[in-house]
Amino acid sequence: INSNFNISGSGTLGGTLSANRVNSQTDFSLSGNRVLSVAGTKNLFAGVGAGSSNTTGSRNAFFGDNAGLSNTRGGSNSFFGDDAGRSNTSGGLNSFFGSGAGLNNTTGSFNSFFGILAGPNNTEGGSNSFFGEFAGVANTVGSSNSFFGADAGTNNSTGSTNAFFGVL
Repeated sequence: INSNFNISGSGTLGGTLSANRVNSQTDFSLSGNRVLSVAGTKNLFAGVGAGSSNTTGSRNAFFGDNAGLSNTRGGSNSFFGDDAGRSNTSGGLNSFFGSGAGLNNTTGSFNSFFGILAGPNNTEGGSNSFFGEFAGVANTVGSSNSFFGADAGTNNSTGSTNAFFGVL
């Protein structure tokens, strides 16, 4: 038996909805929270609040609660982990992996931060590579830095073209 039906407006389903395909124009929500969205052009956002401010940013992938929360026009970013890239507004071509990685980045671009709270205070610094827990934790505007290891570059906030391996 084949049947077609259309429901316009809002409604409540009591029970289970089963289908081979469910199509939504904008997003999918659970318990009133948007958890999956493709807003904009060639974006994929998964997690409560992920990419929720995106307007013109394209080619982004944000996974985790509040990942890329403030992104409006930044493009070609990959943010994975709760609060990864949370404050990014227009920075582009960034890769932030780990809870809080790149947390306060706003306009910095070409950054790679890997590890819990790697580069969390970077706001405008660009072309940085921070690998390890708390690597580059104090960096705000320094650029072209490479910090490897837990707490590497802890005391650097504005310096550029540095390389640190290990603690401090």
